[in-house]
Amino acid sequence: MKTPSKTDWKRLAAMEDKDIDTSDIPELGDVFFQNAALRVPVKKPVAPSLKRHWMKSQLA
Repeated sequence: MKTPSKTDWKRLAAMEDKDIDTSDIPELGDVFFQNAALRVPVKKPVAPSLKRHWMKSQLA
């Protein structure tokens, strides 16, 4: 990554579930999970030249 993360990873790793404020996130109930379906995207091959170009751009 070109820009370093500003996340305090040590503080985040030390947090417990009870320390996370989820008051602005609605709780998912049984109805949600009854209707939920796992959808795994189909992997599409990427041309090696595109991967090489992307990797070079990450190092710059």
